[in-house]
Amino acid sequence: ADARRPLFKGTLDEFAVANAGDVALLRHLKNNVKKCGACGKVCGNTMTSCNGCSSELPQETTHSHNIFMGFVYGVAKAPFPLTISVRKQTEELLVLDDLLQLSPCHLNVVPTTQYIPNWMFLLRHPRAGLALLQKLEDAAWACVLEQFVRHPPWRNKYLRPAGVEALATLDELRSHVVFGCNFPPSQFQLHIQYILLPLLPFQYRMYLDGAHFTERRFFPLEYLKALLELNEPYPVTMD
Repeated sequence: ADARRPLFKGTLDEFAVANAGDVALLRHLKNNVKKCGACGKVCGNTMTSCNGCSSELPQETTHSHNIFMGFVYGVAKAPFPLTISVRKQTEELLVLDDLLQLSPCHLNVVPTTQYIPNWMFLLRHPRAGLALLQKLEDAAWACVLEQFVRHPPWRNKYLRPAGVEALATLDELRSHVVFGCNFPPSQFQLHIQYILLPLLPFQYRMYLDGAHFTERRFFPLEYLKALLELNEPYPVTMD
């Protein structure tokens, strides 16, 4: 493992103080969310029940630390340590294990060269947004293929050999990956959820109960691509 030291050794709050004159950067560091009073999970601000423990969420919206931007800026804490399992890192993107995994192979892919609060901002420039989504998806699939599917100990533990052998090509397996974005998100930086089935048993139960891949909140990448392919720019704002 490559344990890299953070660029900023303090917390996100201290990072904000150190950059108090940069108004745009300060906006990057916070999310508008609802926080579960029962388990403490940060949830999307239009949700009514927690997708971690199913408890009823408060009506008021609050703020939380933008963890993904903490990763992008290389901040050490938020205030808990911002340590992650990095699968791939370039100047343009970051692929990491999801902190609250729903399956044994659940990745997030985050762009690192621009701040994009949520997927709807891709509608400002649809062609560029479509190209970005394809780049993020390809990076995630490469990690799944090389670090999971083609890794015999992992593959033999989590995938039925007959099921994998029955595939004519690995593209067929790729078509069964669950991938998309939540809106509104709990973290205000574009990130693709990339989930290779099977779900963990508890998470599968949550899915059956309607707590995962929620209708009108989870948007599959197929839908986002089809929308962006229309190439109809829309002036999305945070208001």
